[in-house]
Amino acid sequence: MKILKRKFILLLTFIFTFQCFCFNTVFAEVSSNKAVSTNFIVGNVYSGFKLLSKNYIKDIDSIVFEFEHEKTGGKVCYVKNDDNHKVFSINFKTLAKDNTGVNHILEHVVSDQGDTIVAEGNAYTSDVCTSYYRATSNEKDFEASIKNELNAAFFSNINENLMKQEGWRYEISSPSDELKVNGIVYNEEKGRKSPYDILDKNIATSLFPNLAQFDSGGDPRDIPKLTYEELLETYKKYYTPSNSLIYLYGNLDIDKILQAINDTCFSKFNKTASVNTVAKDEKVSDKMTYAEDYYSLPKGSSVTNKTYLSLNYVLGSDVDQETKNAFMILQDIISSPLKKAFSNNDMGSTIWEGVDEYSSQAPFSIIAQGANESQKQKFQTVVNTTLQSIVKNGLDKDLVNSVLNQYEMNCRDTASSAQRGKQYMRNIAQSWSENGNIEQSLLSTSKIENIKAKCKKDNRYFENLIQKYILNNTHSSFIVIKPKPGLDDENQNKLKDSLAKYKASLSSKEINELVNQNKSFKSWQDNYLKQNSKNDSVDLSTVNKKAEEIPSEVSDYNGVKILKHPMYTGGLQYTNLYFDTSKISQDKLMYLVLLTNMLGKVGTQNYTYDKLSNAVGTYTGGITFSFYNPECLMCDKDSDKYYPKLKVSMSTLNNNLQNSFNILQEITMTSNFSDKDRLKSLIKKIKLDMQNDMNNDSYGFIANEARSYSSDSGKYYNMNCLPFYNFICDLDKNFDKQSDEVINNLNYVKDLTFNKNNLIASYTGDSSDYDNFTKCLNNFLDKIKESSVNEQKYTFNYSEKNEAFITPAQVQSIVKSGNYKKMGYKSSGKMLVLKTIAQSYLKRQLRIKGGAYSVGVEENNSDFSFYSTSDPNLKDTIDVFNAVPSYLKNFSADKNEMDKYISRSLDYIDTLLDPKNKASEADDMYIMGITQEDVQKYRDEILSTTVEDIRNYAPMIDAIMKQNNLCVAGNEKVINSNKALFQSIKNLCDN
Repeated sequence: MKILKRKFILLLTFIFTFQCFCFNTVFAEVSSNKAVSTNFIVGNVYSGFKLLSKNYIKDIDSIVFEFEHEKTGGKVCYVKNDDNHKVFSINFKTLAKDNTGVNHILEHVVSDQGDTIVAEGNAYTSDVCTSYYRATSNEKDFEASIKNELNAAFFSNINENLMKQEGWRYEISSPSDELKVNGIVYNEEKGRKSPYDILDKNIATSLFPNLAQFDSGGDPRDIPKLTYEELLETYKKYYTPSNSLIYLYGNLDIDKILQAINDTCFSKFNKTASVNTVAKDEKVSDKMTYAEDYYSLPKGSSVTNKTYLSLNYVLGSDVDQETKNAFMILQDIISSPLKKAFSNNDMGSTIWEGVDEYSSQAPFSIIAQGANESQKQKFQTVVNTTLQSIVKNGLDKDLVNSVLNQYEMNCRDTASSAQRGKQYMRNIAQSWSENGNIEQSLLSTSKIENIKAKCKKDNRYFENLIQKYILNNTHSSFIVIKPKPGLDDENQNKLKDSLAKYKASLSSKEINELVNQNKSFKSWQDNYLKQNSKNDSVDLSTVNKKAEEIPSEVSDYNGVKILKHPMYTGGLQYTNLYFDTSKISQDKLMYLVLLTNMLGKVGTQNYTYDKLSNAVGTYTGGITFSFYNPECLMCDKDSDKYYPKLKVSMSTLNNNLQNSFNILQEITMTSNFSDKDRLKSLIKKIKLDMQNDMNNDSYGFIANEARSYSSDSGKYYNMNCLPFYNFICDLDKNFDKQSDEVINNLNYVKDLTFNKNNLIASYTGDSSDYDNFTKCLNNFLDKIKESSVNEQKYTFNYSEKNEAFITPAQVQSIVKSGNYKKMGYKSSGKMLVLKTIAQSYLKRQLRIKGGAYSVGVEENNSDFSFYSTSDPNLKDTIDVFNAVPSYLKNFSADKNEMDKYISRSLDYIDTLLDPKNKASEADDMYIMGITQEDVQKYRDEILSTTVEDIRNYAPMIDAIMKQNNLCVAGNEKVINSNKALFQSIKNLCDN
């Protein structure tokens, strides 16, 4: 996996930093004042490591140790607390010297030889470092995993064939064949050409033309220039203890681990030079730099309102971490006035602001999406005049306090995050890579307190930051990214011509050598896969046989079911409300989805939208409304069964709970949709946001589309995806004609939805705060109506399936799925092992051999879906999907192999969950009628799975393949050359 510093992610740094690792994660409580102490003394040497510093960090309730290996200078950072979930990472400073993606390819090569015992782990390459990590609660596995990862990192077999597999290779099976290029990283990068990728690269190169001139992930045009010798040279230069940082987290036997690190590898090396990844300020001139570039659209696409405009400013290497954090807060403060200004000037449907706080020079960007090139001067004028007005007249202090409160709430959320160990890892690795202060990268609540204090002392604190770092800043750039239909075809034709010319330049002998090299490589792959399949062993006797039980108490209160989940939450309270929407007629369901996107974004009876946003930020950690879509693997209900509900989620502190419910009551009861300009703007933003999501991850959309081919539940839950996108595009196009109808339907759906009848409420937090919750809930319930409305029956159309969607990508996302319950099969834990085994087969055939970046199998309530993404192939991939039944029919595995499959399957259901996500999972179980006995039965089935069980599923998978539910998104030429596979071919974002 590669993680590059893309601005479109960093625009939401606030969310990423504090929430990114809260999803899909057994919650380990680290209560305050319980950090474990140790007798280590600063200055002493332990197994070759000198302790440089040892400090208790209150913000994360942990002791942070920084060691340096005396012989090599290698660094170890240990974040010690009583969390039983342990994290290890090995990090290297790696600076790109060209666009061949050498560091990214090395990451893949080394990862391929890494640990396979611990399932939770990955690797990533950023602009300045490459990191490998593993995480588990099993101490024995953790220690074994560390040794395996260290061996892979420092003693890798950098085989040339591995470079061909993971990086790039020429492919030609016979002298008459067309010469092609293939490779996992090569195809991964071909799939990363969204407007954001291109904008990000241009921002970096415009501001830092020397430091950021190269793409650490690699450019597909340059990846084939990488030689094996250059790969070896880079490995020898960067992968040394002197250029490394080892990160450790949790409740560990640190003496034992330090000794293992020293004995396993560090003691075998001498000191070498560490890589400098930090450059001085690269101010190009005293004037703003201008640059423009293009991104591809399918041929014939409209280019109207599809330009990206970006103003960018460098805060500078001398700016402290606190100021960087202040800009993280400022980006949300100025968002509201900027959006209002752009709306008033009818340009740019979506505005973002963001700062890269982990960069040594911290660039700050203001970006408009949905604009036109002709508006570039106007864009700059509107930004400057708006910011000048803020500086002159001052910021809305309610807005400032609201954003500060939200920031603080998210700090609390992180403190109770089950995945905080990995979040700290990323912060520390990035800070170390850029020669920053490691401990500073872990501070959160103390930073916000300092900023609050400065705001009290200087009521123009944020205004002065705007003046100094934006308005008076000449180290800046203006970037315009324009759409160009057919650009991808141009690039593909250039590549094809280039390869044809290269082949024509070769003699017959040289061509035959390429053919023979290709045959030798494939033969090597077969042997390599056989050797690797036998590595490592697992011991199922150490596995917990009992399924975890989430604390849940069900009670009736004032006519409402309450699900109480008493858990440690770091002082926060989480509320979920599930409103029954089964009374909404089918022709109004799209308006239900639209309603979830409108609530909280329009004014109410007592609040303008701006004031409402301030109130939400002041008293809550956020209120969200969503189209409810529960999924549970152990659900054995009818595949056509779905649960029509609107879900409201809210987080707050106990002393703000009543105010939070008051605000929720305002939103649900009195939201005002009569402001047509506001509605029109929101509809356009929804459309553009969905287009962005589809451009960046078409797989998520086509996976839901494929599942909708075979069940009512699939149809119902897919309404939130492509069908809603088509609906919103139509509204955007025809809003002026349909505005009254839209307003009436939103009011109609809102009034039907927020009804006490069949409401389910969920509380997560400390038991001592529960009485206050019921009191506040009761006040809320007294104000909403209770009426009985007939449940609606929905009828879905199954005439359309096997769709292909054309995107600007050079590679494909492919999904083939089918429903097993309609064939008489029932959900079983054995199916999860089946998924693991089938996924392993697909990885060998499609990723390792075929070059696809990501492949796998998904199982939900009633479907199996087989997929690949960033895949250069189409028909060949479908053939591999169709071959899965034959593989299963002849499947064989010894006890150790089978135990590994079972262990990996358990990892899927033992993933760490935060309190709020645990509670949501327990809520889903209650709503879907799943008991703890069902959960235990499912786990028992996993543990008892045999080879024969897997073979017996071959007919089921064969029947799924014969359902032929296929959905694809990708390159126009590839799709059209296989058009016989599809009922319809459309442009994915042609609206």
